[in-house]
Amino acid sequence: LFRSILFRKCTNRLNLCNIILATSTATITIILLQALDSFLELIESSIEYTEDNSSNILRPSSGNSLLNLGLLKQIKDMVEDMKDRMAWKASGISSTDGNSWQ
Repeated sequence: LFRSILFRKCTNRLNLCNIILATSTATITIILLQALDSFLELIESSIEYTEDNSSNILRPSSGNSLLNLGLLKQIKDMVEDMKDRMAWKASGISSTDGNSWQ
């Protein structure tokens, strides 16, 4: 009887720890996705600013623009990919062929 009660208590605590861990992981994922959203907004604003003002931007004597549009677009693509991968993993969905991301 004592072992049975002890086993149930340990199982309940282990289940509670798993729930807390899953909740913490989900919370961290949500926070990271929100941070990526904010960063993506900043990058998109920078791209828009650069495109809209490409002829009006004051250029240093070297002739280079202040913002590198190509690099900003590369960063945007990388952040979007990272965000998509995180969201896919957080969803718990996996494909039938064993590849969770395609």
